[in-house]
Amino acid sequence: MRTYSVYIFDFDGTVADTCQDVWNSIGYACDCKSLTFLSSIRGDSVNLALSPAELYRRITGSIDEREEQEFAELIRYHYRNINDFHETKLYPKMGELLTELGRTSPCHIASNKAQTALERLLSIKGWDKYFTSVHGTVPEGNMPKEEMIRNILQGYKDIPCCDILYIGDSYTDVRAARQNGISVMGVTYGDGDTARLLAEKPDYTAGSSEELYGMLHRGVAEG
Repeated sequence: MRTYSVYIFDFDGTVADTCQDVWNSIGYACDCKSLTFLSSIRGDSVNLALSPAELYRRITGSIDEREEQEFAELIRYHYRNINDFHETKLYPKMGELLTELGRTSPCHIASNKAQTALERLLSIKGWDKYFTSVHGTVPEGNMPKEEMIRNILQGYKDIPCCDILYIGDSYTDVRAARQNGISVMGVTYGDGDTARLLAEKPDYTAGSSEELYGMLHRGVAEG
């Protein structure tokens, strides 16, 4: 069994279940645009991986670049300024896990969620106490996750990359970790495409947040 010196977490689908509050922001945009938000679309979490433009096309069945941009702005506005994140919940045992890891090792977030929304959510929920730093996308452009991880690693030049673990729920998380030479845990309980994640062959996998807790609580079994 082993532990790591530094832990880096994805957020949505890894640390917290954010689906319902994201859907609420999409629903707000649909209401503003008088669009019918079909339950068949809202009920499939795979659709959360779509860009706002792709989601607009799926909802309307049409392509309109100006309308797509307005739709995306409405989603962002609601999520960053109106959404109270009432339905966003930590996965079971996640609070305990972050508390225990934080006693001996720094924990960071590297997420594709907008930085301002992520910081606001963590502050409202009182979860910012768990993390040494939080890295999300910024208005100037979507920073690739591998670059976020690289920025975090700058503060740990004296720690071997193999002693740092990234935890995420998508195949792109595995790729971003590998590009930085760090170990990676793939979780299959989140929103990511499980088949594509497993195809990337992460070092470890966890099928539930309780299993993740058990593995990291006791130390991940090598090999």
